[in-house]
Amino acid sequence: INLIHEIDNLRAMCGEVEAVQAMSSNAIRGYEVEDTVVITFRFTSGALGCFTLSDTAAGPMSWEQTSGENKDYGRDTNADCYFVAGTRASLGVPTMKVWENPGDESDWWKPLEISRLTFEEAD
Repeated sequence: INLIHEIDNLRAMCGEVEAVQAMSSNAIRGYEVEDTVVITFRFTSGALGCFTLSDTAAGPMSWEQTSGENKDYGRDTNADCYFVAGTRASLGVPTMKVWENPGDESDWWKPLEISRLTFEEAD
């Protein structure tokens, strides 16, 4: 139901969707609707994206559990529900943790620099 918001965020960052592939399963609960989905995207910018959705997976990676937006859910302030990976840096959301290559080039042999973008929480 809420996936449209995530797709809109991806389009804002990566451009229009050019191609989509998806697979779903209802194997865990056996209901008529899916409980697990994987989706891959190709954007007109050349970027690739993926989403894994599951109502059956144990973990704190939902927007509700990571953002604190809905106080009915327990909150894990160290977990991210989105991970945006780039060639120069990657970003975890909502922690805003950044992993960057030091210097001007990507290098597997150098440790990443880790920082956190600061922001004021607002509803």
